Amino acid sequence: MIGEIEMCKLMVADTIVKILDEKVQNGEVFTAFDITSAVRNEIKNDTITHKDVRNIVHNEFITQQMQGYDRELCTLDISGSPQAFVYFPDTKQASDHPLVSVGSTTDSTDELDDDELDDDELDDDEYKTTKEGRIQIPRKLLNKVSPVSGSFDITINGTIHCASKDARGCVRIGLRQLGIRDNKVRVTVDTNSNSINIDTV
Repeated sequence: MIGEIEMCKLMVADTIVKILDEKVQNGEVFTAFDITSAVRNEIKNDTITHKDVRNIVHNEFITQQMQGYDRELCTLDISGSPQAFVYFPDTKQASDHPLVSVGSTTDSTDELDDDELDDDELDDDEYKTTKEGRIQIPRKLLNKVSPVSGSFDITINGTIHCASKDARGCVRIGLRQLGIRDNKVRVTVDTNSNSINIDTV
């Protein structure tokens, strides 16, 4: 009997990870409850607790199994206005989720805050990263380069990445997935190569 229960738990865990991997591979924007719903739909006769699914999704994110993904705590547009982590790839935003309205994320898109870093500690070409490890490219720098096929060339520590403006006209880059964990970075424009450069300070 215990063996059957353990096998059942293992099957559920495998299904959770499989569905999570599919969403990550497809570059989808999702919450842990989206995973819960998909798992419940696939395993018809099993009682799947959202807490178990959420714990697995959280663990996969913390252990960096979801490469290229970030998350934001958002208020969902459903009854009771609950908050949930929305997981999204660097090419998208949390507000791309159908239950999230623009402006309902808890992370400010205009003010990059870091309580440990004062503005007077920054050189002219240095900018703060958010507590989540992202940088918003200043508009004054974006205006100095031209997008190619709708995206900007961003060179991060020597490697080129492409980034597009979100619905708010902002370009934000998740740096932790790219190995940068500093609370400030240097952001410059290379007009010759029509690119923006982000480097560690």
